[in-house]
Amino acid sequence: MISKRSAAFLNRTKDKEYFISYSNFHFFCSLEEGRGEPNIDDSESAVMLQKADEVEHLKRRQDSVRNIQKALEETMGIFTRISSVVQMHDVMIERIDKNVEDSVHNVQKGKKNLLKYYKNMTSSRRWIISVFFFLVFFMAIYIILIM
Repeated sequence: MISKRSAAFLNRTKDKEYFISYSNFHFFCSLEEGRGEPNIDDSESAVMLQKADEVEHLKRRQDSVRNIQKALEETMGIFTRISSVVQMHDVMIERIDKNVEDSVHNVQKGKKNLLKYYKNMTSSRRWIISVFFFLVFFMAIYIILIM
């Protein structure tokens, strides 16, 4: 990261002065009133421009790193939310599994009870039919003897 002291560019238009600071090098030049050019030689000007370009490059890199960091933080948040949703679904799936097992047990119990009822009903039906034929037989004998 670039500290505020190591990279700064300050443009003062009132006093027509430019101040560029990079590491421990300070370039301070005043502009001449008429021409608007610094009062320094070309080599110092080239160094100042190169340092300013380096500062801008470092600022862009710092912004890129911050953007990547923000993207990673957002991704971490998304994965945290997905993890909590998966945990909630795990509990729901366990509950569903238990309910399905209970349902299978209840269906088997119901099937057993239906078979038991069917056996009781068929034996009762046989008993009713046998009593009915027994009554018909005695009525037939009674009618034959009375006539």
